[in-house]
Amino acid sequence: MKYYVKFISKVLFCCLLSLVVVKQSIAATDPSIVKTFEGKDGAIKVDSIRETVDLIYENTVTRARINLNKPQFYTNTINLLVDELSTFYIQTDFSISVTFDVQYTNITGNVINLNNQTLTVNYTKAGGAKYDARQYLHFKDGRSVKVTIKAVNNHGATWDVTKVIRLENRMDITRDYNFSNTETVTGISNDGSSSTIDELKVNWNINATSGLTHYEIEWSWTDANVINRYQSGSNYNTDLIFTDNSTRITIIIKYQ
Repeated sequence: MKYYVKFISKVLFCCLLSLVVVKQSIAATDPSIVKTFEGKDGAIKVDSIRETVDLIYENTVTRARINLNKPQFYTNTINLLVDELSTFYIQTDFSISVTFDVQYTNITGNVINLNNQTLTVNYTKAGGAKYDARQYLHFKDGRSVKVTIKAVNNHGATWDVTKVIRLENRMDITRDYNFSNTETVTGISNDGSSSTIDELKVNWNINATSGLTHYEIEWSWTDANVINRYQSGSNYNTDLIFTDNSTRITIIIKYQ
């Protein structure tokens, strides 16, 4: 059977629309904010800097989405890890230490320095052997966090161990947001790239600093032979198409 698919922009709303009627706000964990020193790109070196910033809070427009009457929880982690998916050949067993300074601004606006922090990882090629592929520094309440590498010690390795290492500056935030049941997404389109029968590839504009993390998308499949039943004149009647004849899912957007 052939089906006619009509994408209606009015049915794509942000974030758990059915809950908006009964809740003024709801707690959500934002997508992780991660800035990475990629060893394969030569970033594990003295004076390299990576900074994570809560851009949703920094922007006065998107800050209005946050329920500032509720607490915000920031978890900050600096991870040193062996990049076991690296395409660089690991020539021998190794150990590597990275020393760095951390400067962060907390939720009360105070600047805090954590100087001369050192993380060490090692790797053993022998099958079944144990090794420490990850070590991390953990702290809380950093709304902006800057990491500066001060020293790199490869403990006598004769090859460039940094090529298989990553250092991550990660920020995770949980907080309450205010929701509006009048807000819709923009730039909805079907780019026509799908060649699969009965498949529609849908796109819309996504702003990583908008504070929107979940979307609901609803669609309906309609028999092409009776599509005229769902028209009012030359226009499609969305109420007829989607009443008792649709599917809705909630999806999570991850920002890289």
